[in-house]
Amino acid sequence: MVFNLIIISMLCWIAFDDFKSRSIRVLTLLILFITLVVSKIDFDHPLELIFNSVVNFSYLLLLTLLVYTYLKVKYKIRITDLENFIGLGDAFFLACISVWFEWNVFIVFCTVSFLVSLILHFVFGGQRKTSTIPLAGYQSLCFLLFYMYSVYN
Repeated sequence: MVFNLIIISMLCWIAFDDFKSRSIRVLTLLILFITLVVSKIDFDHPLELIFNSVVNFSYLLLLTLLVYTYLKVKYKIRITDLENFIGLGDAFFLACISVWFEWNVFIVFCTVSFLVSLILHFVFGGQRKTSTIPLAGYQSLCFLLFYMYSVYN
């Protein structure tokens, strides 16, 4: 129960931080990661957790390489310019929550949360001062809903 409250609090804090200041605190991500791993070990065998984490990290790496290749061809960017298109906090947040998911569910979650983030940004984007999408904020809300459904259902 305590871990659930910590995870829910961290997800809300990440959303608040990302919407307000377009940044995420490293300590928040670290606390979220540790509590997700510890609470996930209660549900899964540690080898299953390791397997799913490796597959999910590999999927994130593949996504990053595909995005970089696209941006390299379209905008002629260097690897150091990648942070202008996706924030490090967004990438670290995805890596952090990937330990909670089975690999097939993680792929679906990423796809759905990317689409939800894009739709919400277009719906509420006119009210923002910046054109960047608070991806980790939207995805933390998506994960919050998923987490609460999976734990309390």
